[in-house]
Amino acid sequence: MVLSQADRQRITSAVRAALAGNERALQPLAPWAASACQVRINPPPTAIAEPLLVFLLQHWSTMARGKALPLARAIDPMDIRPALGQVVLLDVTDDGWDGRYRVFGTLLAERFGAELTGKRMSRGLPAASLPLHIALLRMMLESGSPVWSRHPAPPEIAVADWTRLMLPLEDGNGTITRCLVGSLPGEWRTPRSAP
Repeated sequence: MVLSQADRQRITSAVRAALAGNERALQPLAPWAASACQVRINPPPTAIAEPLLVFLLQHWSTMARGKALPLARAIDPMDIRPALGQVVLLDVTDDGWDGRYRVFGTLLAERFGAELTGKRMSRGLPAASLPLHIALLRMMLESGSPVWSRHPAPPEIAVADWTRLMLPLEDGNGTITRCLVGSLPGEWRTPRSAP
């Protein structure tokens, strides 16, 4: 799916509102969701309830170079071994309007119902959820900070919700080129066909 100019404007408005503190700003990007999308920018470890995400945030923090973000090339899978099945490495593409899954964890592929390694977000995600995922990516890019989120999954996915932590990684010149994502699927459910 290619995002239209109207989609990009809607995402940009939602991201600006969310970064300004509007807790419901992303809700219109998840029309299937009866409950609100929760988002926290730059959460401290004490604000995250999920031990695996705390582990990733603490590891990411140790990789930081003073005030500079961790380097994308410094990620060593052996250092994050406890999280590997639930980790995504996403390369930022199209000026932050898409991404390519460099790694898509095996447990995530099982729960999502598809292997996305090597695919672009715009080709691998359900069309209805793409604007929300792009908005979360753009929030991370614009804030230059970790972004924690929890949101209901679209009905065609076999889990009720997803909890994620997106951690920005840079190229050494200050440009965020990749992110490390810890992604926790919620409870199993029977998926429905996409409308």
